[in-house]
Amino acid sequence: MNSSLLIFACVLTLSGCKIVDVSEFVHPATHSIREGLAWGSPSPKLRSGTEIGDAPLLVPDFTKFWPGYSPTGFLYVCSRSSKEIEVESVVLFSPDTGEKKELAVKRVLTPKPISDDVWLARDRIVEHGAVRMDEFVHAKVLVVVVHWRVVGTSGTQESRFEFELRIRKDVAWPT
Repeated sequence: MNSSLLIFACVLTLSGCKIVDVSEFVHPATHSIREGLAWGSPSPKLRSGTEIGDAPLLVPDFTKFWPGYSPTGFLYVCSRSSKEIEVESVVLFSPDTGEKKELAVKRVLTPKPISDDVWLARDRIVEHGAVRMDEFVHAKVLVVVVHWRVVGTSGTQESRFEFELRIRKDVAWPT
């Protein structure tokens, strides 16, 4: 009797799952680095071969920037220093739709050590609700410009990232 109930539950669960299209914006130049930086893991690591020079390495994460849902964006900063990074503003622009959004962020990222000579910081630079759900819905390309500086220094830096929209298949399980 118990095995019949288990089989019934499995069939019911599996029959409810669907294959769905998932849209995500990917920055090709830093995509593999971002995948290696699993922030929630107890020991995030850089992929082998990743070079960090004197300047901080900025790695954007806009895979959760889902137009039509609740778009958010993150920024990882890898450096050889424990100095904090202040993100001052972010500009989002889609060249194919002409949409543009300027956001005053004012966020300080405090790094933590992930090895003897590498520090990592991460924070959300585009909050839930900062971009309306109907903005950037038809964008195929997303340009993100981050204005930042190392805390304690003068002079703002500008980093520009061009993302492309990728569609991948995934399984949607019933909830």
